[in-house]
Amino acid sequence: WRLFVGNIYVKEGDTFRQYNDRMVFSPVNSLDILPYPSNILDLDISDGDEIVALASVGDKVLQFKTNMMYIVNISTGDPKSYFVEERWKYRGIATREHMCETEDGIFWINETGAFLYNGDEIKNLLETENKDKLQRRVDITAWQSHVSEDSIVGYHASTKQIFILKK
Repeated sequence: WRLFVGNIYVKEGDTFRQYNDRMVFSPVNSLDILPYPSNILDLDISDGDEIVALASVGDKVLQFKTNMMYIVNISTGDPKSYFVEERWKYRGIATREHMCETEDGIFWINETGAFLYNGDEIKNLLETENKDKLQRRVDITAWQSHVSEDSIVGYHASTKQIFILKK
């Protein structure tokens, strides 16, 4: 087991510095130790986008920034061989409350859709295939009026329902 933490503050001398697009990870089975700077993982740093949330599915870490989502493969267990498996533009989230864990994977929302990652693929749950054409289940204007920074998502395990609430 490893702990991954993103959007970190580091004490450098007498001051603290924020690295909003940097992750640090723990040694194996030492979840309360975050060696810095030896255990850092930088993906597309200084892109003007900050890490909002991290999640995991199997041997993948999902790094959500405001505009991008990265799938990092950590299957080898060796940090030197971790790699970005996929980069997804327009799959980021505005707040941590726009993402939750389900028994089928990680669910999240943004203004372009409602997504589920099961460890193999990302599905936009607002789209369905009909006669080899994608169709939207919800009108994009209606969807965008429902999704805001105040929206939150949740999962009820016993009923297997996902909730999207707007303040």
